[in-house]
Amino acid sequence: MEPVLAVFDQDEKYVRRLTQAMEKQQKLPFRIMGFSCAEAVLEYAAEHRIGFFLAEEECWKRIRDYFPRNRSGQIILLGKEGVSSEGEEGEFHRISKYQSGEDITNKLLKYCLEYGDEKTIASVLVGGGPRARIVGIYTPVGRCLQTSFSLMYCKLMAVKRKVLYLNFEVFAGFREWFRREYKTDLMDLMYYLDDSKEKFMLKLASLSERFDGFSYIPPAISYEDFTQVEASQWLQLIRVIAQSGEYEVLVMDLGDQMRGLLRILEECDRIYTLVRGDPLSMMKLNDFELALKISGKEEILSKTVKCRLPVFKDMSQKAEQLPYTKLADYMKKNLAQDFEDEWLPAEAAGGTERDRRPEGL
Repeated sequence: MEPVLAVFDQDEKYVRRLTQAMEKQQKLPFRIMGFSCAEAVLEYAAEHRIGFFLAEEECWKRIRDYFPRNRSGQIILLGKEGVSSEGEEGEFHRISKYQSGEDITNKLLKYCLEYGDEKTIASVLVGGGPRARIVGIYTPVGRCLQTSFSLMYCKLMAVKRKVLYLNFEVFAGFREWFRREYKTDLMDLMYYLDDSKEKFMLKLASLSERFDGFSYIPPAISYEDFTQVEASQWLQLIRVIAQSGEYEVLVMDLGDQMRGLLRILEECDRIYTLVRGDPLSMMKLNDFELALKISGKEEILSKTVKCRLPVFKDMSQKAEQLPYTKLADYMKKNLAQDFEDEWLPAEAAGGTERDRRPEGL
């Protein structure tokens, strides 16, 4: 049975806004239920197990003598920041109610990691669905809008599927691109890779950010740390996420700075390679394909979809404007089937390599 997070505050509007914010984040491994009536929450608690009970402090004091403590896991109090009560309430953790839903969600995830029932959480986070389809986006040719293409691909795929985006570049520029500061990044996630799958997936949820319907982990900022990650560790990361059942599609924006690039491309179900028509770009692409053949990795070519993008002159430097660019229009028109098909490998979906270009190019 899916574990429950119950939110209780007499302010009905606050409960509605907070539960909606939590659901929008798609991070918590619980079914979220909101209550603004003491009788309703007591009646529910008498019949159902509550994994985490998030209650406004004064409301909790009114029901604590009647609340079936044996049917609840962790009780966390919502109160004013910096205010601590004496007596029984001193045994509970507190979260300030006057902060964003995202901040409250992240604090709850931290408590899940430290105090949650791993077996209960595992039933939701691990093995909850089929293996995610793995999409790799890589080109040996520079300045091909690879990251813009990747982000727009995630947005379009996320209309129908749950998507996680990983960027394997260093100096990806996300702080300015998304106009926000990140306290953690991909290297923090790698630190938890050898923990249990349950704790790792909770950490993944706590580190993930949201953009236009999909989740992403901020890219690494430390070049030294990133380049020390072995190919086997990258593969472990990819497989743990893909096999967890938490996501339907894992999209990887790949770069030359990572170890084991070809092994990672082999792991993909489909690969998109952006190409340009000028002679130097074609020479680079030819060298890349020759390297695949020499190393016995021709299978990568059979899963590759080539996309030759036109020249766009209106590319915005702001992430939120990306869906309104000509790149977005191009992808909606020329790659529409890729977001509707049944996820066959590239060779079964219309040829070993498909060169996607607008008519007339």
